[in-house]
Amino acid sequence: MKKLLSLDLIIIFIFGFLFLMNWDQTVIFNFIVFFGLCLGYLWLDKKIFETAVEARAEQLWRYKTILFFSIIGFFICVTLIPNILLRHQNPDLPVHDNVQQMEPAIEFLLQGKNPYTENYFGTELEKSAYIFTTQGQVLFNPALFHVIKLPFHIIFSVPFQIIAKQLFGFYDERMTYLSLFIMSILVLFNLPTDKKNKFALTAFFVFNPLFLPFFISGRDDVFVLTWIILTIWLLKKNKILLSSLTLALACTSKHSAWFLVPFYYAYVFSSLRPSASVLGLKFTQKIKSTIGSLWTLFKRTWLLPVVFILIIAPFIVWNPMAFYQDIYAYPAGTLVTSYPINGYGISVLFYKLGIVEKITDYVPMWVLQIPLTLVLFYLLIKKQFSENNLSRLVFGYGVLILVYWLFARFFHDNYVGFTSQLFLIAYFL
Repeated sequence: MKKLLSLDLIIIFIFGFLFLMNWDQTVIFNFIVFFGLCLGYLWLDKKIFETAVEARAEQLWRYKTILFFSIIGFFICVTLIPNILLRHQNPDLPVHDNVQQMEPAIEFLLQGKNPYTENYFGTELEKSAYIFTTQGQVLFNPALFHVIKLPFHIIFSVPFQIIAKQLFGFYDERMTYLSLFIMSILVLFNLPTDKKNKFALTAFFVFNPLFLPFFISGRDDVFVLTWIILTIWLLKKNKILLSSLTLALACTSKHSAWFLVPFYYAYVFSSLRPSASVLGLKFTQKIKSTIGSLWTLFKRTWLLPVVFILIIAPFIVWNPMAFYQDIYAYPAGTLVTSYPINGYGISVLFYKLGIVEKITDYVPMWVLQIPLTLVLFYLLIKKQFSENNLSRLVFGYGVLILVYWLFARFFHDNYVGFTSQLFLIAYFL
């Protein structure tokens, strides 16, 4: 049966409308423009499916590409950009506390102060001095004492803040996120080989209802996702050294990228090792061959450990205890000012069952988390070696981090959005 419309149009039409419908600043004009763009998209789809002449079809695909990115641009122009401008005019406009913390953290760094040593009282974050947990409790926001972001997240935002203040007179951390968002979708669009998959994957990624609202509100998932997407794209292009650089930037941006590292090395190592010829070698020859492959692996990926150390080490040396407390102890629950049990994971179940008395109590979730994650890691990495491809790499990473988060102290809603983006990428690779 001949198709009359594309999957990407269905995604845009359904998820785009749902987002506009739930966006509190949407006006009727936005809906009219949206429907007009969708009808134009439908007409192009129809023409592409009906066209038998290849040259004409290519021209229509180019028109469709322009319209596709115009629709994405339209959504940015009617949601994120007005929200940033409104916040500048009205500083009391709600925004996620990640944005409220990142902006003073950048200022601290520019002033020569350690963002991991400073507290955030007296900054805009104090407007979010209290947080609401998924259990309906109101608690003092521990982010006033700790910044969980890894150094590259702050460092990368510095030039954006400087340029924005020179050009516009103000800065919003979402300006940095918007730049990375644009970069991520341009790279993502070029990831699949099939034209139809290019549009479907990018449409799913942009209009994912578990991602887009969080991105607009100021969550930081797009920051690490961009570097991960670049890493995958570079691996596909066989630019391994550059991929090790982008992965290093991901790993110095957010903890979640660390779980990609073993799958990355397994993929590269399997790609470098001539497995077919090794089978016929003697034991000593196999050892020599493996050592040779490991040395080649290091030469091809040395930027990963080197750049990671160069970015992280200065902040550890600057104040080792402050860095340790903010990066590990704060999320682990070992401090009085640690982040509480929250979200949708096993820790909340333990609280509901009465196993944990208070959501601020320390719970050694690692007793379950580490063994289960290690067993799962073994099974996934074993599969990676037997079926070494990029789809398997991203899938394994997504499953591993999802299970790890499920047994963590807190498991936020945007974590589900993050893993859903990984599964989408794995599906279309």
